[in-house]
Amino acid sequence: TGLGPRSYAIIEQGMISRLIEARPEELRVYIEEAAGVSRYKERRKETETRLNNTRDNLARLNDIREELTRQLAHLQKQADAAEKYRALKTEERQTKIKLAAWRWQLLQQDIEQSQQGIQELAQQLAQDLAAQQQIESDLLREREQEEQQHQTVRAAQNQVYGLVNSINQHQQQIAHLQQRREQLLQQQQNLLSRQQQAQQESAQDAEEWALLEAQLNELKPVLDELNALLAEHNSQLFDIEQNLQQQQQAYESKQQQIAKNTSQVQVWQAKVQAYEQALLRSQERQQRLQKELAEFATDDLLDEVAIQQESLAELDVLLQDEQAELERLSEKLTQAAQQSQQLQQSLHKLKSEQQKAEGQQAALQALQQAAVGRDNQQQIRWLQQQGLAEQPRLAEVLKVEQGFEPLVETVLADVLKAIVVDDISQIDVSQSPALVLIERDAHQASAPDTLAQKLISDIAQDLLTQVYAVTDLATALAQRQKLVGGQSIITQDGYCVGKTWLKVLGKGDDSVLARQHSLEALQQQLARLQQDISEAQQQQVQLNQAQQQMEQQRLQAQRQLSSHLQQRGAEQAKLAKLQAQLTQTQLQAQRLRQELEELAEQRELDQESLAESRLQLEGHLQALQEQQLQQEDLQQARESNRVLLHNARMAVQQTQQQSHQVALKIQSLEARLTALGQNKQRQKLHLTGLEQQAAQMQQDIAALVEPIAELGVMLEALLAEKIIAEQTLQQMEQNLQSVTEHYRQLEQQRQHLLLTIEPLRQKLESQRLYWQNISVQQTHIVEQLKELSVNIDNINEYISDNIIESESQARLEQLAHKIARLGAINLAAIEEYAQQAERKTYLDNQAQDLVEALEKLEGAIKHIDKETRTLFMDTFNQINEGLQFLFPKVFGGGMAALHLVGEDTLNSGVSITARPPGKKNATIHLLSGGEKALTALALVFSIFQLNPAPFCLLDEVDAPLDDANVGRFCRLVEEMAQKVQFIYITHNKIAMSMATQLMGVTMHEPGVSRLVTVNVEQAAALAAA
Repeated sequence: TGLGPRSYAIIEQGMISRLIEARPEELRVYIEEAAGVSRYKERRKETETRLNNTRDNLARLNDIREELTRQLAHLQKQADAAEKYRALKTEERQTKIKLAAWRWQLLQQDIEQSQQGIQELAQQLAQDLAAQQQIESDLLREREQEEQQHQTVRAAQNQVYGLVNSINQHQQQIAHLQQRREQLLQQQQNLLSRQQQAQQESAQDAEEWALLEAQLNELKPVLDELNALLAEHNSQLFDIEQNLQQQQQAYESKQQQIAKNTSQVQVWQAKVQAYEQALLRSQERQQRLQKELAEFATDDLLDEVAIQQESLAELDVLLQDEQAELERLSEKLTQAAQQSQQLQQSLHKLKSEQQKAEGQQAALQALQQAAVGRDNQQQIRWLQQQGLAEQPRLAEVLKVEQGFEPLVETVLADVLKAIVVDDISQIDVSQSPALVLIERDAHQASAPDTLAQKLISDIAQDLLTQVYAVTDLATALAQRQKLVGGQSIITQDGYCVGKTWLKVLGKGDDSVLARQHSLEALQQQLARLQQDISEAQQQQVQLNQAQQQMEQQRLQAQRQLSSHLQQRGAEQAKLAKLQAQLTQTQLQAQRLRQELEELAEQRELDQESLAESRLQLEGHLQALQEQQLQQEDLQQARESNRVLLHNARMAVQQTQQQSHQVALKIQSLEARLTALGQNKQRQKLHLTGLEQQAAQMQQDIAALVEPIAELGVMLEALLAEKIIAEQTLQQMEQNLQSVTEHYRQLEQQRQHLLLTIEPLRQKLESQRLYWQNISVQQTHIVEQLKELSVNIDNINEYISDNIIESESQARLEQLAHKIARLGAINLAAIEEYAQQAERKTYLDNQAQDLVEALEKLEGAIKHIDKETRTLFMDTFNQINEGLQFLFPKVFGGGMAALHLVGEDTLNSGVSITARPPGKKNATIHLLSGGEKALTALALVFSIFQLNPAPFCLLDEVDAPLDDANVGRFCRLVEEMAQKVQFIYITHNKIAMSMATQLMGVTMHEPGVSRLVTVNVEQAAALAAA
């Protein structure tokens, strides 16, 4: 359609001014817009940006590829070591699995035997529990009989309680009837008072009725007078409004005259302003050109080029230093990763030892708790009642010289379960279960060679003072003749000798004291392991923080290197730009001097036109002031009538309000009279109702006498029945006491049976505890197998009968030694090597893609430049031909043409040379103001003809033209109007006379515009007639 944001369908005065003042490079922009080159420039700019980004990406990619090549060589060595490490760890795992499976099988056999013993004890316990259940069944039957007696007693009690309630109810009914009679008497008195009050209110309403009728007769004549006064005020208001309307019409007529004169003032003000703006723009243009000419200093550009070259040299040195720093940080990161792997392996080993020790500790603690009697629930409950639950057992505090623990444990036996207290005499043991208490006594002197001397602690020495300790049986037999009553000798090889007897001791491994010693050693070992783990974890955290810090430093160095590489490219481009600018500066300085000379001639012509426009403006302003004074007189008269109108309206409003108030008061009085009549009827009905209520109340009082007498007789009968029910209740309570005594005897038999069942249950619990201990050990082995990723359901696959525990342990130590000799292992090296190799291949492919992309982008820029040159030159030639065709038509001769400034058609500017008839050839800046405007119009129309729209809108483009040039402009528009419809806005009479349809805008009053349309041909025909 030729319409759009880049078209020239709308031509305003500012566009003509911009064309006149445009420099060659600015004028080129208009040609490019007409040719549609802008989109090619945007595409070329985007392509150049992508080309620069691609080059930067390729440079960074090459740096990364070089770094990856160095890393791959290092990772290859680490991957070989990791393969050896995995093979040794696999063999170590298989050995651990077989050893754990063999231990699991041994424990499984012990568990099965323990379960059989538990089953036998459970059967015996079940028999005793059956007997207990029989007794409890008997107790249940006695309990039911006792409950039946209770229910009989409760029924008798309920009967007594029911009679008591009936007596109370009859008493309350008698009191209620008497109270009701008193209330009726009181209400009868109140009813008489209300009758008297109603008669008084009726007399008051009759007096108020007479008073209201008198007030109503007085107000009706007042209302008639107010209505007559209101009619008179409305007549006066109508006369004032007619007078004010006539004054308003005179004021609007004067307003139209002022608006017409104001329009003329605005026209001349616009011309004055246009000339002043033209002078101001030319002055600014002159100052800007002078400033630009002063800025064109080649010495400064030469200094900038030298400084730029020095900056590039400094950047090259800085880039070399940053590359070396980046390589150093990468090497430090590799070393830190190796240290972290070694520390992680040490931490894993410590946690494995800690887990193993915790498992041993849990198993030993379970065995030790059972050995010292801490699983006896009855004993624990009694100790809690006495506040002794936290007291230690003798085995937990007894300290013995090394090697004598079995001898002391043999002598003390169950005494090791004794509870250690401060004072036995302060404890009540009358209801305690079976237990042993022992005091914390001070050190006592003991005979030489007795077992008491082997105690390190001061407790339980008196239990060992009669027992001597020797090394072997022969020594004991030799010394037994020296023994007195109660003394004995115990040997370290397992014999106990008295004066007349000898006892061979068992060689059990389940020593309580030895187990307590092992628990203390495990506790110390766990504390050391926990400390070592904490230190290792702290070192790991510190090392990770150091790695993160070094990685941040490496990334910062990498970013800084990339930033400086980009900076170097920018500096290189800046140097090339400065060198090109130095060449361009000399050409532009010569062009600016020529423009300054042309601008001085144009300023002289504009100053003459400005003086003439100011004279016309002063005449119109004087006439406008006289009309405004006349308008002010009319305004004052109109304001006076408006005050009279306001007063008349206020009088009408006040009279209406007074009339309305009187009418409302009459309505209120009439409503009150109606209400009094209705109230009088209600009072009559109310008095009738009160008389009926008084008669009914007298009947109710007489009816209450007989019920009160009947209730008194019934109350006496209930009191006699209550005495008989209380005697029956006493007999039933005696029967209940007999049944309760029989139930107590059965309960004593049940308690006796419980004393028999409890030891059997304790033995069963002890057996279950042993089963639990070995189950804990087996569970610990299962956990080890799970850590080795072995499914317990398939454990039979790993069990072997030819396992020798010592040989397996020796092989595990050999494997651990070989693994330790490998040193720090990077287990992730194999996967990391594969990942980095894959990344290297991917980056190589990316580099190849980037090289191909560079070639495509460079080809695209060449193609865009070719298309841009072709399209621009085609458009330039068409516009030039149009200008050469339109310029002679505008001026009636002469010639004009466009010229390229510069050799490169991509960046060269455009200048206009014109030669009106009778003048020499010159640039557009040397022409007069009108000639410049017409030349610019010819150029705009030639651009418009490239893709003409259905219409063209001209907005005051003829403002800077004189009458002669306006005629030329009108002739050009008339000729072009044969093909294009022109709509133009103008204040020029000559331009108006050219129009075939004239539409004017007028303003009858400020702020309101009206459209006036005149057909010029019809108006001319009418004038001729």
